[in-house]
Amino acid sequence: MRNIGIFCSASENIDKMFFDSARRIGQWMGQNNKTLVYGGANLG
Repeated sequence: MRNIGIFCSASENIDKMFFDSARRIGQWMGQNNKTLVYGGANLG
């Protein structure tokens, strides 16, 4: 699997745990040559 889809929150008012988790998965994806496909709010 090369492409990974992630649906994001429309609000920044969420628990810090989610920001930390997003940072970790982003680092893992970069290190493993994965492509991010994202959605959420009016972006994506």
